[in-house]
Parts: sequence; structure tokens; C-alpha cells
Amino acid sequence: MQEPHWVCATNLLGPSVFSLGATGFIQQAGSVVNDYNGDGRSDLALFDNNTPSTGSGQAGAWYIQTLSGTQVLWAASWGWPGAQPVPGDYDGDGVSDIAVFDQNTGAWSIRTLGGSVEAWGVSWGWSGAEPVSGDYDGDGLDDLAVFDSNTGYWYIRTVSGTILVWALPWGWPGAVPVGE
Repeated sequence: MQEPHWVCATNLLGPSVFSLGATGFIQQAGSVVNDYNGDGRSDLALFDNNTPSTGSGQAGAWYIQTLSGTQVLWAASWGWPGAQPVPGDYDGDGVSDIAVFDQNTGAWSIRTLGGSVEAWGVSWGWSGAEPVSGDYDGDGLDDLAVFDSNTGYWYIRTVSGTILVWALPWGWPGAVPVGE
């Protein structure tokens, strides 16, 4: 099996990252767009959701660089196979933090790029819930939100634990939530 080769390109519509079917970097890595260095621009980020046996990168590792090629983070382990990346500015410093949602347990784990753990295994969700980070109360901090695609209901709380919304009906079964 060939591993894809990640290509970064810029055109009139802006930067993009795509995969070609050639020998390359990380198979099945997911792109994650946010500003990780505080310059006001989105940076290129990948989360490696592979198992180590694929021979690609390190499972649960983050790879982040600016569009100009400056490395922000390389092979930073924060996650595991099956974790879903949900980056956001959870501490309000103007820089996106790396965060994952455990699809099996509904737990959130959040870490700053400097290594400070903002949350570890915080239960807010369940298997099948869709995590959707965003600043829902306007305080400058991203909050923990999940959308129940079976019912169309939202559940949102702050990182510190204040519940903002419980079972808010905004959607329908099968709808897809859109986050930052």
C-alpha cells in the first residue's frame, strides 16, 4: 500500500493541503485549521490518527507549520487512534490549543502549545456525539460543545464547568454541525 504525499499549495483562493497517491508523509492524517502561533493567520496542521503499525508517523501526533514553512509543532503527541481533533483557543491567549475528543468515552483533553494541560479526560459527550469547539458565550475562550446527531440537540459548557446549554433543539436527526 502506498502512503499519500501531502502537498501544500496557495492560489487566489488561499492555502490548501491535499494528498496525492504517492510515497510520502502520513496516511489518513486529518487537516486541522487554526492560528497556532498568534499571527492572525491560519496555519497548516495535521493530526495523525493512524496506529503505529502503519509505518507512518506517530499515532495521535500533531504536525503544525505556517504557510511560509516555519515549523510550529512537530510530532507532538496529544491523542491516540480514534481521537478526534477539536482545536480552539480554550485559554483565551489568542493562540489555538491542541485538543482531542475521545469518540469512545466522550472525554475532552486540551493542551497549550507550551505544554500546559488545560483539561484531561473531561467528560462532556458520549460515543456518537459530535464535538464542535467555539466561543459560545463570547468571553474569548472556546467552550466544549457536542451535537447529538440522533436528536438534533446541543450540549455546551465552559472548560471551567459552567453549563451554557443543555438539550437545546437546533437541528434534526442526521444534521451535521459546523464549528470553527
